[in-house]
Amino acid sequence: MPADLTFLKTFPAPWSKDFTDAEGKRVLVAGYSTTGSSCFPTSSTQAHAWLRKHKRNGARLIRPHHIDKFLIANWGAHGPRLNYYFGAAKSKGIPLAVEFCSEAFEKSRLAKGDFAGWSEHVKRFCGDVDLSNVVMACPVNEPAPTSQAVFDAQCELIRKAGYKGLLFGSNASIQGGPMGEIETAHVYAGHPEKKEVNGQTIRYAFAVKYPNWSTWNKQYPDGTAGFERLDKSKPLAMLEGGSPWPNPFRQESEIALYSRMLTLGAQAILPYAYATSHEDMLSGVAIDRDPEGWPMAADEARMEAFRWLACKMQGVEYVMNAGVPLEAVPDPFYPNAPTFTYRALTGAVPA
Repeated sequence: MPADLTFLKTFPAPWSKDFTDAEGKRVLVAGYSTTGSSCFPTSSTQAHAWLRKHKRNGARLIRPHHIDKFLIANWGAHGPRLNYYFGAAKSKGIPLAVEFCSEAFEKSRLAKGDFAGWSEHVKRFCGDVDLSNVVMACPVNEPAPTSQAVFDAQCELIRKAGYKGLLFGSNASIQGGPMGEIETAHVYAGHPEKKEVNGQTIRYAFAVKYPNWSTWNKQYPDGTAGFERLDKSKPLAMLEGGSPWPNPFRQESEIALYSRMLTLGAQAILPYAYATSHEDMLSGVAIDRDPEGWPMAADEARMEAFRWLACKMQGVEYVMNAGVPLEAVPDPFYPNAPTFTYRALTGAVPA
């Protein structure tokens, strides 16, 4: 039986720009994405059951992701279901991070400031969905517009539609794009050595997702590299990341990634993804990937790494129940940094 982390602190909405909650407490949370139909329960009862599971897992911030195409296809059916989800999250004290658009509109047109269709979607979103528990939102995700002026115009439309929470871009400083009120990063990681997996040689290392899959040590025109480009004047949130299949060392890779983000001062860390479909939520069985090989729901080893993270961010020791014996894992791009080491199986994971 997985650990019950219901006891961990919650940080309900609203949050301020300095990442403190309504009571003035500093926000330091772990959470994860839920995507697609896993964000659309068919009843309030089902929504509360799902959110109880998320709270038990230790999630204290959830990112409903890739939801706009469902709403646009059928607002009448999916709008109420999203409200079930948002309402249940609010009742459990778990705030949300939302992208208004992730796939339903042509990104190239939006990047040029053509908001036709998108602005109507935003207005309906803000009018039909209770956003009082949404602490941060992004106008357009994957990728964010490269123009600060376009981003600011999008944010202005969202404010006029009634949204009052924080606004963020995506990988803003790293890709040299527009900045919101939060510094965010999408980061994926893997084992820093070459491994043979089913006859295929795979090399894993920290990599930033946008504007392309580039490693953190990529040199930019100004002479800086990935981690160095983070804007340290703003709160830092990793709103997507993890280690994709078929890395056979996903658990250790994700712990190394979480440790790196904690070292950088991240106040919110959200790996991708707990579930990606309605069926994932109903089955109760953690799967690693779908038949086509894409990451789907988190398997138990990944969930153990996440539970460790959730506890670590609140100063609680967590003893892992699943995993493999791990050797010392050097940071491939910071050779002088302390080496991360982990104990095997039932041992506690050290800082």
